[in-house]
Amino acid sequence: GGGRRWKMLSELVLESRRNRALKLLPNLEPKYPSGRELRELARLAKVAEPSIFGRHILAIIRDAHLNNVALRKLSIPKVRKKLQSVKKNAQRLRNTLKSIDVGTNGSAEYAGMLLEHEIAGFRLNGEMVLIPDYVQLLDALENAASSAAKLPKTKKGPKWGAFDRFIEALLMAALQRRGHWTNSNLAGNWSGSLLKALEILRPYLPNDFFPVAVLGRSVERVRENFKDYLTEKRTSPV
Repeated sequence: GGGRRWKMLSELVLESRRNRALKLLPNLEPKYPSGRELRELARLAKVAEPSIFGRHILAIIRDAHLNNVALRKLSIPKVRKKLQSVKKNAQRLRNTLKSIDVGTNGSAEYAGMLLEHEIAGFRLNGEMVLIPDYVQLLDALENAASSAAKLPKTKKGPKWGAFDRFIEALLMAALQRRGHWTNSNLAGNWSGSLLKALEILRPYLPNDFFPVAVLGRSVERVRENFKDYLTEKRTSPV
């Protein structure tokens, strides 16, 4: 059905964006835990196969740096403004191209012919792309930008930010290896294996990555949301 097709397309888009984001990783110059630290993390998470778990941790650190760049200072009003700019510029370029296509006569049509001669060598999936094709693509881009601008409902960025994704990734990594993290509050004092793990990981994460609120409480909020997700009470955002 339509929902299944949308999910498949969404996964393809996310995979493509992830592959493009990975090319940015060298510029971030992330550092990673030592073998001894990775083994300690595996012990804290009570997982078997610490070497596999360690590789998973390295990937989680990498994603934390990428997500931090992508999600920090995200503003929904600015998102809408960017999308509206895309819509406006796509519309302007589409109209300009239509104004120099075949049938516009004189200088305009001659300008279109010269442009098509220049772009004729470009191939998209083996096919030549000329003015009518660009007009069609720009029309689709304008409609997509218009629809996308309507999706965000809040004034600020999503609550499910880089830190939340990082914690959920740690929870999932332990779960997949049949381990678990602990996080408890006794008389206002937070403790547990997950907080100990975070202190090991802190030097390898972006500056100011952790929330300013009490860390144990922030972790517990994410853990509760993660439990809801596992029981299908919450849908992960795109």
